Amino acid sequence: MRITRILNICTFLVSLCLLSLAGAGMAWGEQSISIDGQREGRRFDGIGAVSGGGATSRLLIEYPEPERSRILDYLFKPNFGASLQVLYVEIGSDKNGTQGSEPSHARSREELDHPRPEYFERGYEWWLMKEAKKRNPEIRFDATAWNSPLWVGVGSGGFWSQDMCDYYVGWIKGAKTYHGLDINYTGCRNEMGVNLPWIKTYRKTLDKAGLNNVIIHAFDNWRPENKWLFAKEFATDADLNKAVGIIGNHVTWKGAPEGVSPSPDYVLKSGKPIWDTEEHVYQDGFPSAINKVRACNENYIDNRVSSTVFWHLISAFYGIEGWYGKHAMAIAPSPWSGNYTLMPELWGHAHTCQFTKIGWTYLEGEGCGYFKNGGSYVTYKSPNGSDYTIVIETKGAKADQAVTFNITGGLSTGKVCVWKSDKAAMFQKQDDITPQNGAIALTLKPESIYTITTTSGQQKGDYPAPPANKPFPFPYHENYDHYRKTGVLPYYHSDIQGVFEVANRPDGKGKCAQAVVKFTNTKTALDGFTILGDATWKDYQVSVDVSLDKDGAAVLLGRVAGTRGKTTRSQGYLLKLGKDGTWTLLAEAETLASGKATIADQPWHNLKFVFQGTTIKASIDGIEVASVTNGAFAAGMVGLGTFTSAPCFDNLIISEVNGAVPQPTVFSQDGALQ
Repeated sequence: MRITRILNICTFLVSLCLLSLAGAGMAWGEQSISIDGQREGRRFDGIGAVSGGGATSRLLIEYPEPERSRILDYLFKPNFGASLQVLYVEIGSDKNGTQGSEPSHARSREELDHPRPEYFERGYEWWLMKEAKKRNPEIRFDATAWNSPLWVGVGSGGFWSQDMCDYYVGWIKGAKTYHGLDINYTGCRNEMGVNLPWIKTYRKTLDKAGLNNVIIHAFDNWRPENKWLFAKEFATDADLNKAVGIIGNHVTWKGAPEGVSPSPDYVLKSGKPIWDTEEHVYQDGFPSAINKVRACNENYIDNRVSSTVFWHLISAFYGIEGWYGKHAMAIAPSPWSGNYTLMPELWGHAHTCQFTKIGWTYLEGEGCGYFKNGGSYVTYKSPNGSDYTIVIETKGAKADQAVTFNITGGLSTGKVCVWKSDKAAMFQKQDDITPQNGAIALTLKPESIYTITTTSGQQKGDYPAPPANKPFPFPYHENYDHYRKTGVLPYYHSDIQGVFEVANRPDGKGKCAQAVVKFTNTKTALDGFTILGDATWKDYQVSVDVSLDKDGAAVLLGRVAGTRGKTTRSQGYLLKLGKDGTWTLLAEAETLASGKATIADQPWHNLKFVFQGTTIKASIDGIEVASVTNGAFAAGMVGLGTFTSAPCFDNLIISEVNGAVPQPTVFSQDGALQ
């Protein structure tokens, strides 16, 4: 009886509390937030993504139409898909950046000093920037090198040299001269420390070239110990203060897996914009989408970061490479089929990018902050002084939250549109809300993304489903003679280290693929290699004709199951042939067999692998030189490689074991995309 009486009293007291709240016009868990249009904060500098950072967009350029244009629309077209506001591209160096390598516009000082139009047709970043600009004339371009060509800084400082300043200037001027592209921003060097004298030299070099409007961000590091310290020098170094236009670093968001350090007071007091020039959200699907919104919100709330750029734009590379499909907005590794997949991350970007523009401002006071029971929000104000957008995420919330936004300070108190995403459905328009006495009341569901806006015209863009995925063409015969011009990347070849381009055969008998950079590495199995094919291939044979230069070796790869990025190693089998007939068969870096073949004194030789179960056979000029048993790699792609040389390759043939030589493969890209 006593227990029952106590429970009744507790119930009565709880009821009184709830009635009191209701009488005061409040719901359980309600939060009232004042959005004051007069409390302007920092300028909003845009949300974007990185193309490159290791050849992450490589296969997109070879997609058939209309799929290629549809992917580009989803990425860049305003009020349609992600509607990106910033595109950050890699300035290629012919060296590995992360996933692979991108071509250089100047492979020597001579090429830099005497540029030609064809130098600025190498690779695909020029093409991608033009396609982005075609869809969104207001998009901003940013660029940085992940590495430098072999000739830069030889004997005079390496990367941090006048050579590299000139290399950047040549690229920026070439973008304008040959493609009509204005580069708005540039970094110094991706994730490779700090060099204060160099950035001052770089600023002077840009100014001398008439590129005063190009703004430098520095120093794009991610390690907590070297992110911010250089900014202390602004107070005493006028040249440094002038050189650095933007303080840019990687993974400034506190939710990132890497070590994160908050920006110190001296960074904020500098008055310079603070950008996250490469944010990482190592997840897939909706968790990645909501955390990208969370990163953008919290970057500003915690560190006043006014622009966040995510790595990477699109997974248009082979699935055996690291980070494939991770936090990209789309996956497009199959240009021979036209198949692609849009990821929820794309619509996460849309929640901010479709409802704001660069040049809007954040609102301070209660305009940006955290909800009491989980989640965050930021408010953007249009230059017209009336329109605004509130972007919300409720990551970590355990229950519904009743929130009221009180709109003041000249902001519109008219009808607002509401868009929502959750795990069940992305980017869905909700019922409009008409504010009551300037107040917007709504209930926020847990683990959801919302956008509240006075703007209109947005949509969830939609195209017919892409074609079904198909395996890589098999059998396959690439003779390189069908390309209209030289200097282009051969279809489906994904360069991991070095660059392989279509070239004229040394004997004048058609075209071939050539490794165009001659490295001098003697520590690893490869100096350069390119891959293509299907990771599921098991039993097959692959052969290629090679023309060797005086030094080094040419390499045929098979059953490539993975790449080790900057180590320039391939997880697969390698057959290496030198000019004197010396050969080696390797399983990655392990030597399985070696010898010296008696080869004819002729310019071209043939290398061949036959894979059957655990038996691997290697032949040179039709003569078997090795037959070994090894189970290290059961399946994988094929590839071409170099070792301290720049050989040529022709007649790459992949077929069934003991199969007939197939006819040359017909490429749909011929004519349509050249």
